Amino acid sequence: MPDENYREQIARLQREAIESELVAAQNEALHLESEIKDLWQSAAQADDSGDHDTAIYYSRAANEKTQELQAALSKLPQAPAYSEKKIEWMQRRPDLVSHPEFFKTAGAWHEYLMRLGVQDDSEQYRDMMTAALEPAGYEAQPSPDDVINEINKTSKYCDVTRGGKPLTAKQYNAHVPAAQAHTLAQLKAAGKI
Repeated sequence: MPDENYREQIARLQREAIESELVAAQNEALHLESEIKDLWQSAAQADDSGDHDTAIYYSRAANEKTQELQAALSKLPQAPAYSEKKIEWMQRRPDLVSHPEFFKTAGAWHEYLMRLGVQDDSEQYRDMMTAALEPAGYEAQPSPDDVINEINKTSKYCDVTRGGKPLTAKQYNAHVPAAQAHTLAQLKAAGKI
């Protein structure tokens, strides 16, 4: 039991050290940004007053501080860049993505699939991530394209085989506000709002 407390203590201290380093790097970056702004203001003021040498001095100092800022920013964790496929997948599952543990869980599964040699953003990758992250029986929200395609397939007015004309996204979206206003009027008339 004492070993477990010791391990927990070490883990906590490691987390606190990492958090402290992150806060220090953030504070350093903020301080450098402020210094750079002040140096450029001083350079502009010197230039406005005709003191070219002083303006150049402040400009050089601002450039040096900008390089220091770049080094400080490189110490900060970078936000991951997501492909279009991943963004589309997440947009169709806003209820899953909004869970506080989603990105931690998705990141762990991503790392696991990469170790297995699954190609990132491949169809196999998408299927495996979907199976890992969606609860059983989950149905993702349809994309706007899915909605238009379904309307075109099922509507007798849009069915080309019956002389109809396929609906475009622009035409569909033009009617959405009118349909919402009509529904709102019906609810008000029924006394439900």
